[in-house]
Parts: sequence; C-alpha cells; structure tokens
Amino acid sequence: MKACAGELALPSAVREIRKSLGMTQAIFAKHFGLTRIQVIDLEKGKANPTLETLMKIGRPFGFQVGFIPKNKPPEELLSRNRSS
Repeated sequence: MKACAGELALPSAVREIRKSLGMTQAIFAKHFGLTRIQVIDLEKGKANPTLETLMKIGRPFGFQVGFIPKNKPPEELLSRNRSS
C-alpha cells in the first residue's frame, strides 16, 4: 500500500485506505463517524480536516499525524538539527 510508504498525499491516501477495505464512501464515512460529503471532500483534496478526523482515519492502520519534509533526505535534516 502506497499510503503505508508515505508516497501519497492525503486525498489519495484516504481513497486508497477506503478502497483497500472494500468500502463505499458512505460505509467508510459511517465507520469513521464522518459524513459522506466529508469523505468526498477528503478524497478530492477540498477538505480541511481536523486533527481529530485525521487521527480517526489513521489510528486503526498505525498511522500518526505529523510533519513530513518534502524533497529533503532524512540525513540532511538530522545533521542540520544537530548543529542547531
């Protein structure tokens, strides 16, 4: 699953998670305490989900919410933080 590898943006990750569970948007929404419109907006990249919503969706899959740098090798970030 690309979502597990951190290779997908949020809209694609939500869609992949839902589809991997074999759920429709309506069933996924009900299972996670969301509305179908919220799921549609998440999958289209139009939503501005709360931390609580992101945690509801990610927690059962072992995901956590955090900041991920774009286009920076982890070694470069670690060495920069150590010198600060």
